[in-house]
Amino acid sequence: MNWLDRLTWFHGKLSDYNSVWFPFVFLKPKPHEMIGPARRLSMSLCFTCYGSAVYPLKQYLFQEPLNNYLWAAFTLKCMGFFVVWFRLVTVPLWNRRARLLAQDDARETR
Repeated sequence: MNWLDRLTWFHGKLSDYNSVWFPFVFLKPKPHEMIGPARRLSMSLCFTCYGSAVYPLKQYLFQEPLNNYLWAAFTLKCMGFFVVWFRLVTVPLWNRRARLLAQDDARETR
């Protein structure tokens, strides 16, 4: 097993937990399903909104004033992070595992 196989396996195990997808468990595909552009966009937007909603809560808990400019900047940073993370990490590893699972299923049915 090479390092990419190990990384794919490890990422797949972590991604199978519903807690990783909270509160958007409905976006989690089945292990054999591929993640396409529409789902990736939905994931990015939903997790960006979630991150953006946490910012005012953090400000309130630390008794700091809510600055709209900083909130907007934080939201854009969240969006950038999630777009890049899902595009470069989550989707390629998830889809690689889905392809491997499909190959295993095809071998078993022969």
